[in-house]
This record gives sequence, C-alpha cells and structure tokens, in this order.
Amino acid sequence: MRLLYRRTYAPIPFTVPAVFTTPRLIASRLTLLDTADIHAALAESTAELSATCDWAIRSGSEKFSRRFVASLLAQNKRGQRIDYVVREIIGRSTVGMVAMCRNPNSEQDWELGFWRRSSCRGNNFMVEAANALIPVVQPQLGPARLLLTCDEKSTHVIRMAQALGFEQIGIIQNDMDGRGRLRQMLVFALKQSLKTSL
Repeated sequence: MRLLYRRTYAPIPFTVPAVFTTPRLIASRLTLLDTADIHAALAESTAELSATCDWAIRSGSEKFSRRFVASLLAQNKRGQRIDYVVREIIGRSTVGMVAMCRNPNSEQDWELGFWRRSSCRGNNFMVEAANALIPVVQPQLGPARLLLTCDEKSTHVIRMAQALGFEQIGIIQNDMDGRGRLRQMLVFALKQSLKTSL
C-alpha cells in the first residue's frame, strides 16, 4: 500500500458501503476510534510488513499509528482513497485493512491495497474481504482499471492477486524502496473478462 498521491479533491466516482460483511469478517470505514486497534495490529506485524511495505518501516510506535490513521483519514476526505478496517465477526479482533486508492500515475485508475496482521497469516482474510468489495466497486469504474501493485518479493500478495482474478500487466524496474534499495514492482490488473461479468 503506497501513501504518496497527487493532491486532489475530486469526488470518489463510485458509491461504497459504510460497512460490508463476509461469512467471517466485518469491514467498516476507517475512523479515529480505530487507532488503538490498528496500533496493536501494526505493532505485532511491523517486522513482516516492513520487509516489503515502505510505509511500515517506521511502524510499531503509538505515535506512528496516530499519524498513520490521521494521514489516511485526510486522504479519504480529499477523495484519494477509501479505507476499511477488517475485523473478525467472532471476537471482533482486527485482522488488517483493505483500501481502494487512486493510482498515483493515472487518477482515472484505482489500486486495491491491503495489509494483514501477522498472526492471521494463512487465513485468507484479505482475499475474502477483497472478494466482497470488488463486485461492489468494479461495475462503477467504467473504463478505469482496478490495479494491484506489489514488490516482486511479496509472494503472498502475488498469490492474492491471482486468487482475485488479476493478471500481471507490467513491471516497474529500478523502483527505490524506503531504505534506498532498488527493486522491481509488479503491476496487476483485474482481468477484463471478470470486469465485464461482475
């Protein structure tokens, strides 16, 4: 999930629910009241997330979590992104977040972004949440594409993209990560056949 976007106040071009559910999960739009739960999930997951997510390199502290949530809410207000906090229905523990973000290189296109708590590895929670959100949003995008971008080392994200029906459409060569190291970023798009059938 990237946090660098053009400054825009364009309205979000589609309607999204405040809350949506799956058999195991409930996802609700991000609010300031979610900060403590997000902090607990990030603090547990910093080591894993920071390996491939630039934004997570400095996560783990309460100060970071407060700034993280405030930044996301500001971008939500400007129409740059839509963030959901994903929790288990039973127990209500926070399992991560899923988001729709304007693509930084083409504001017509949107990106699917997510992160999940380390202790939830292998539960396919993010695939389940994305599978519920995509059919709501995709028919409203018109000619815009729904993209998913990840570090080439993010094998779990690549598997998720494939499970959701995305196909690789490109590679961003020599992208510099948050530590100043060069890497390759893979770009996926939702398959056209799925887009028209939703």
